[in-house]
Amino acid sequence: MCSISLDLYGVRPAGVARATSLQDAYFAGGTADQLMRRLARRPDDLLVSVETVNDFQLVPGDTVNLRIQDARTKSLRTVPIHYAGIAKEFPTAPKDSFFVANASYVAKATGDDSVGAFLLDTGGTHQQRIAAHLRGSSVPRPPSPTSPRAAAPSAPA
Repeated sequence: MCSISLDLYGVRPAGVARATSLQDAYFAGGTADQLMRRLARRPDDLLVSVETVNDFQLVPGDTVNLRIQDARTKSLRTVPIHYAGIAKEFPTAPKDSFFVANASYVAKATGDDSVGAFLLDTGGTHQQRIAAHLRGSSVPRPPSPTSPRAAAPSAPA
C-alpha cells in the first residue's frame, strides 16, 4: 500500500455551482454538471486530479482508501470511496494532486461537518465588503493564512 498526503475538498454538489463558476474544462469523464450530479447521487464517489489518476493508474469504479482523521478520537480511519472522474482543476486547489468529494460523505466519515473554507462568487466586485459582512464585521480584516483543506491527511491505496 502506498500513502501520500493530498488536499481533500468536500463540496455540496447541488450548490457548489452557485458559489463558483465550474467550467466543463475543469473535468474529464463528464461535464461539470454531470459530475456534480453524480457526487450528489453517489456520495461515496470521488473526483481525482489528473496527476493522481496517472500515478496510481486508476480506472472509474476503483476503490480509493482515504485515511481521514476522526473528529472524536483524533485517530486516522480508512474510508473507502470510489473514483468516478477527473478534476483537472478546482477553485483554490493546487495544480497537481487533490481530491473532490461529497461534503456530506466526508462529514459522516469524520464525524465533523465543520467547514474549513467557503467559495463565494462576488461577481468580481465588493470582495472586501462581502468578506467583512460574512465575518460579522464592518471593518475588513487581512486574509487568514489558513489552508483551504477540508480534511487531511488523505491517501489512495
